[in-house]
Amino acid sequence: MKEYKMVKWIGNHKKQLLLIGIGSATILAVVAGVKNKEAVSELLKKIPKEVEEANRYSNKWFSEVSDSELEREREVVRKAFCSSGEDFEKSCKLQNLLYLFDDEMSKRAWNGETPHVSNIHREHGWYLFNDD
Repeated sequence: MKEYKMVKWIGNHKKQLLLIGIGSATILAVVAGVKNKEAVSELLKKIPKEVEEANRYSNKWFSEVSDSELEREREVVRKAFCSSGEDFEKSCKLQNLLYLFDDEMSKRAWNGETPHVSNIHREHGWYLFNDD
């Protein structure tokens, strides 16, 4: 019976309990921020740079950038990819970014059209050279 009363009391006071939880979390965050003011200020300084980096190669950027800048930035990413070494996660991200560059460069080269090539079948298989 006591358990039922406790559940009923929690149900009746859930708004107050929620406000107490949010208030205590806010107070803890403020205290932690005051104690670590320097670290928080450094973090706030880094946020705009990180947002700019994240938006650096957005779809909007790819559509607005000139061909020469696209080639220049692709070369920067290619060099970073080649020097990524054994960092698998970084190399995967850079390789996917290179694919985005290649797709945009291909779209521009073909003026948005999809290139179609006729299938070539030789006597021993597809796309094999005829040595005759």
